[in-house]
Amino acid sequence: MKHVYKNLLISLQHKRFIPWLLLWACLLSLAACRPIKSNRIPIAPIIDSLTHAINLQGNWQKFDQLNQDQVQKFFSYQDLAVLGSQYWIFEVNQAVEVFVCRDTAQTETPFWLIEQGFENSHTYIKNELVTYEVWQKRFEKGPVNLGINGFDRHRFVYFVAIKPIKQSSKISLRPIYPEHQDIYPLKVGQYTYSDWDELSILSFPKTMEGAYVLPTFRGRSREAHLIKGFRTTKYPAQEQADQMLLSWIDDPKHSQYISWRTNTDIQKSQLKYWSEGSDTVVQSATTELLKDPLLINNLAVKRHSVHLQKLQAGTRYSYQIWTDEKASEVRQFQTEAEQEDFAFAWFGDVHNDESWGEKLPNWTTKFPDVKFHLFAGDLVNTGLYRDQWDMLWHAAKPIMDRPIFAAPGNHDSQEGLPPTMFLDYLKAPNTGPKHVDQGLSYAFNYQNCLFLMLDAVGSDVAKQADWLAECLASSKQQFKVVTFHFAPFTEEGDYRDIEEHWIPLFEKYKVDLVFNGHFHFYQHVQPKPAGPHYIMSVATSVKDDKIIAPQTLGKWKNQGYLYQYVRVQPGKLVFTALDADLHIIDQFEITKI
Repeated sequence: MKHVYKNLLISLQHKRFIPWLLLWACLLSLAACRPIKSNRIPIAPIIDSLTHAINLQGNWQKFDQLNQDQVQKFFSYQDLAVLGSQYWIFEVNQAVEVFVCRDTAQTETPFWLIEQGFENSHTYIKNELVTYEVWQKRFEKGPVNLGINGFDRHRFVYFVAIKPIKQSSKISLRPIYPEHQDIYPLKVGQYTYSDWDELSILSFPKTMEGAYVLPTFRGRSREAHLIKGFRTTKYPAQEQADQMLLSWIDDPKHSQYISWRTNTDIQKSQLKYWSEGSDTVVQSATTELLKDPLLINNLAVKRHSVHLQKLQAGTRYSYQIWTDEKASEVRQFQTEAEQEDFAFAWFGDVHNDESWGEKLPNWTTKFPDVKFHLFAGDLVNTGLYRDQWDMLWHAAKPIMDRPIFAAPGNHDSQEGLPPTMFLDYLKAPNTGPKHVDQGLSYAFNYQNCLFLMLDAVGSDVAKQADWLAECLASSKQQFKVVTFHFAPFTEEGDYRDIEEHWIPLFEKYKVDLVFNGHFHFYQHVQPKPAGPHYIMSVATSVKDDKIIAPQTLGKWKNQGYLYQYVRVQPGKLVFTALDADLHIIDQFEITKI
């Protein structure tokens, strides 16, 4: 620990930081004894505590004008010690040079770098988009504790490299936080962000030869975001229940999953339901707390849910939600019939576009027989912002009397962070691969159709192939429909993993329809005469600067606000795509004996 006390003495001249440094030294001393995961002091409660106080004081607007030094004054010395040392922790088996590589475009250097004794080497690492200045410091065998990227949510967060002092010895690293950390030799072509592995190193200084890179992910910039970080929602939760969502997590003939939102004042919520001529049944709700610490006028809401079971097939039920003593309007749902023709509809990217919601009544009036809706991802712009989900559900009111299912898009998660809010809202059957979170990839049957919703964004495509093959091979359904976000047959994207691991299965097991989004235009292509129809669509506007490549395959149209309606009966499926004015832009049918 000699280096710790040496740096502490050097920094005593900065009197403002003496208490912070003493606490920081204590934290590192404790960690050096024997660091384990449970010893880490988490950062999130410190940020949450401050945002709660800001909410009570109503002074959140001032944070749009503050700089790093001014923000620090809102924290105790103890809190600053945690923010400066508990963001990134690992243990090394020998003495190393630690390099913190930070974007030169970030206006303020993280406050803890100098106070920990890091020195600016005035050397640089570059990729296509970013130039990183290299700060370095020697650490002895044991823990390395690093602080936050800043309070400003600079997207290109710093990454770390380490280089053994003795080049001949083998280095090993034990992650402490985050619990999973990769380590790769530093070289040209190596990525530094796990959520953007196409962005790779182009050059680095000779002094870093022999070093190893510890990639991070850009979503970590959000962990202490305060400057220009606060948001408000146009639709805050109330005591009255709203945002009622329907889905199935079990057999659609005999069950119904229903969830809704209230504010945090509500202590008890329940649902009463009945069918014509039957008694009313009361079921208490399960409640979860959903937090968004930067949504300053609605920091937390309660999400309530019930799973109704042992229902009668082909039956219309009425239900009413009670929150404490307040009752909602009476609403309805209908279970799947034992056998019937049916229709469903699906959407491409919505991006919480409220103009899309204004167009929904045109389609729902034209097609009142739709049983459920599918979404091909990117339901919102930023999946971690609850105000955007509020906008989505407000816009989606005309279709929220039918079950909703979705595959995740790249905007529903964000910069390497998991799609937590996507999963909070959108419940699905637990029928997916064991290594994928429930609700990301899954399968369900409805009448003579198999529906597969796949995560092509955050889950490994190759590792899902065996499960996908098993689902397709074992299915006895007449039609097979697959939905995932990235469209594999456009000129705009290169999805070799999908081409290699999924498309051969779609062809082998005779998938009929594959629905995609991501690129904001309409495309319908059938690469092989007897193969699947791949349809990409968009529910929001097209991009103003979008130029469709002339070599784009199949039928395409540079138009937004589209709706896809699919009518299914034994032996026949009819697909229709329409614009907001109900003009048909594409139509075809598939027949089977």
